[in-house]
Amino acid sequence: MRTVCKILIVEDELITRQALRYIIGMQGNSFTIVGEASNGRDALKLIETERPDILISDVVMPIMDGVELAKIVNLKHPQIYTIMLSGHSEFSYVKSAFQYGVADYILKPELEPAVLLEKLHQLAQKQNIYLEQPTADYAKDVLKTLISKKDALNAKNVVLPGNRYCLWCCSLKKLFATGLHNENNAKEIIVDVVKKLLQGIDFYFTYTDDFYLVFLFCYNQGEYKHTVERICAAAKEISENIPTLFWIIGDEYQNYLETRTKFLYISCLADLKFYFNHYTIIFQHDLEEINIHAVFHNKKYFESIRCMDFTAAYSELASFLFSLKDGHYLREQELKKMLENIVYNTINTLEEMGIDMEGLSARKMEFFAYITNATCPQELADKLQIILETIEEYAIVHRNTEDVLFGRILKHIEDNYSEQITLNHIAEFFHISYSYLSTCFSNFTGYGFNEYLNNIRVESAKKMLTDTDIPLADISEKVGYSDQSYFGKVFKKRTGMNPSAYRKCSAKL
Repeated sequence: MRTVCKILIVEDELITRQALRYIIGMQGNSFTIVGEASNGRDALKLIETERPDILISDVVMPIMDGVELAKIVNLKHPQIYTIMLSGHSEFSYVKSAFQYGVADYILKPELEPAVLLEKLHQLAQKQNIYLEQPTADYAKDVLKTLISKKDALNAKNVVLPGNRYCLWCCSLKKLFATGLHNENNAKEIIVDVVKKLLQGIDFYFTYTDDFYLVFLFCYNQGEYKHTVERICAAAKEISENIPTLFWIIGDEYQNYLETRTKFLYISCLADLKFYFNHYTIIFQHDLEEINIHAVFHNKKYFESIRCMDFTAAYSELASFLFSLKDGHYLREQELKKMLENIVYNTINTLEEMGIDMEGLSARKMEFFAYITNATCPQELADKLQIILETIEEYAIVHRNTEDVLFGRILKHIEDNYSEQITLNHIAEFFHISYSYLSTCFSNFTGYGFNEYLNNIRVESAKKMLTDTDIPLADISEKVGYSDQSYFGKVFKKRTGMNPSAYRKCSAKL
């Protein structure tokens, strides 16, 4: 009877591989990692020699991606179960992998130890591998009890000294990825300094599963300033040995049962070193209320790309990056992954416009490396400018002037579809002949002018019907139809239902 499950990790990001090793290692001897690969091609070689039971694979990787790997594994080794790791923006792509036998997926931003281990145990059971049941050992120390969601009831039984509290936190994720310090060495240096410089102050510390080192300081009313001064002195000495650490000192609070909520907030702040790379330590109260869900609206960006206006496209990206210092943030890994996708789709958009970008496709990984290695928003903006200038130079050499013209025409239609525009109006606006425009428009878009215009108007109307309570007559006018009855006929022809029915169906979803 088999009691050990063999796992192969396929992931090009070192930080993620390290996190997976740590989580899997929490289960002792139940799982063994038989190998690691940074792309699908290398993984196939390891599969032949190591015969894993479970494959944990990223979706987007160089050389051979996760979907292509899943396809080959399903064909040659159908007994192997695959778990896909995916970013939010990649999910539409990862769905295609399920037809190749992928057993499950996990979104990277939501990679929790408990979730991954549960899925691994389920798949091991399907393989008839009889693992020892994991024993949950929560709250070995006071602080772990206070910040653990599963120990909320036990937290009420904790007795702490003092009547005021504050947290001190840093993230060790990137530190371990550099290879300069191992886990035990780094924690030993930090804890030794704290014990030496903060003698006489009661504190507790713990190291969380997701690589945060957090201290809880307990003291009496009026001692916050003195306590913080000593914490800063400790941070300064620690930085002499480990200069890359970024510390957050939390605000003072009175109710120790708020510790979990306080920790969740400052641990988010501890991930923002990318935006404050010149700082070793920062106070929670120095930062405004933050939003870790900043959104880049890429419509204007890709409209500029289609018009070959790379200056405007870069301006959209730069404005977004520098707005991130105004209290709206993305975690570094999410931001960089988003920008990699934008670069990837920029090249694809130019290819869709008929520009031969094959010679530049080979440089995608080089562009991704520029993004990955940037250490702050300014450096990232500079690298993006270099990338877009490179793409622009290449596209100009290989472009067709007709493609650029029609990119401008389509943007003009998107900006003015609510007006009574006609093909003749557009011909006059761009100083080209009506007959040339009429012939080339359908060749370029695959639609006649009226059909293309109606498609844009209906899509805009669908959004208003779903997101607003604007009356149908007003929507009809806003999208360019003066006759509401005609608007209803056009809408039904393209959606299969009239506007009123569409709004009712959308409200039920």
